[in-house]
Amino acid sequence: MPLTVKIHHNARTIVGIWTVQETMEKLIAKLDISDEEKIHIDSLSIKKQLEWCASRRLIKSMLHDDVPHKLSIFKDIHGKPYIENSSAHISLSHSHDCIAAIISSDQIVGIDVQLIVDKIVKISPKFLSEPELSYCKNSDDPLLAYHIYWGAKECIFKSYGRGEVDFKNHILLNDLGLVTEKGRFGATFKKNGVILHFELYYFILPSYVLVYSLQEMDINN
Repeated sequence: MPLTVKIHHNARTIVGIWTVQETMEKLIAKLDISDEEKIHIDSLSIKKQLEWCASRRLIKSMLHDDVPHKLSIFKDIHGKPYIENSSAHISLSHSHDCIAAIISSDQIVGIDVQLIVDKIVKISPKFLSEPELSYCKNSDDPLLAYHIYWGAKECIFKSYGRGEVDFKNHILLNDLGLVTEKGRFGATFKKNGVILHFELYYFILPSYVLVYSLQEMDINN
């Protein structure tokens, strides 16, 4: 069983985290891979092959008996993953040997996991607005704040799922407040008249930061 951590956000949404130590052979042995998928796997680099198999093994472990043994996950034209013949919403993330996934039966979701590294400070002006940069610089833990904000923007980008997003101007993050081991904050996505609202949740893990998003449902629809 590869699942390292399982977070039950509620009865309809779960998050899974896995530090991968298995070989490709062990991963493939637990998956019912079609000929089409095998061709796709063979076209990937060794690292991408491991990520591909691990993410599908993680989803399978999270769902247990809720799906048949055959579990096919594909990507749409924008690269957003989905489970074949399922209405569930999913999102996946990889960082070094850590794989993360989120599944929700009723909300559009996004997830991001990152290894904590100092270089994020240098690149932060590329994805954060001036108010967001100011918040991070003055935070009680700037390095973690930068990672949480980067993860939040990645989550919303994945949730939107249509590409062509300006992280600095289309995604507006609320202040985190005091950075703790886990927390919650809000955000708004605005682009070409589209306005979406999100709740974001973060967890500080050993060496990693995990962030996931839930898109708020439009009560007018």
